[in-house]
Amino acid sequence: MLKTIALTCLLVFGAAPSGATEIDRAKAFYQEGKYEEAFALYQIAAREGDLDAQERLGFMYAMGRGTRQDGQQALIWTTKAAERGSATAQSNLGSAYNGTPGVERDPVKSLYWYQKAAASGDALAQYYVGLAYAHGKGVASDFGKAFDMFSMSAKQGNAFGQYNLGVAYATGSGVGRDMAKALANFESASNQGYGNAQFALAIAFTKGDGVPVDGAKARAWFMKAADNKDPATYPKAQNG
Repeated sequence: MLKTIALTCLLVFGAAPSGATEIDRAKAFYQEGKYEEAFALYQIAAREGDLDAQERLGFMYAMGRGTRQDGQQALIWTTKAAERGSATAQSNLGSAYNGTPGVERDPVKSLYWYQKAAASGDALAQYYVGLAYAHGKGVASDFGKAFDMFSMSAKQGNAFGQYNLGVAYATGSGVGRDMAKALANFESASNQGYGNAQFALAIAFTKGDGVPVDGAKARAWFMKAADNKDPATYPKAQNG
């Protein structure tokens, strides 16, 4: 009798939360590239109120992964997750208003959601907030604030933040010009394969800006930049 009660309690208190099984299976399917199967399970969990599933469902609608691309459905599900505090969803929502098919571009809303995600420590969102201040998109141009946001992003290792922080130091935008710091940030971004930063290093070695002129190093960085620079997959850089 006692064993039966103990077993019953174990089953009750040790049971997985509702939706957990769907989420685990959905993640496994997604990692295997079985997007349609993953989408179906994320959809079930999202409707049951699972935050991670709502964020992922919005992303899959936005990308057309496992389902047809649908900007409005992406907006609905991403907004649900963003309003519940998901930094990833907030950043994705910022991107949605920044130019996703089926969603009207709105720089003010885009910045609002990027700022929410940035405040939670999202490095990519911090980069985008910096970009907004640098270009005056959705807010008055402010190079000092742009510099601060690029600095936050760069400190977390984000290549886009590092590159744009390098640009700020190189051009004296929002901070005193400092080529040593500019080159250090270009190098950090370059080591992550970011073509714009590799190109910036190539130019520095060509002109001798902050470093001695070195044709061999310049050619090496130009070649890496040519291999890695892909405008379709990299966000637009501050001066790019």
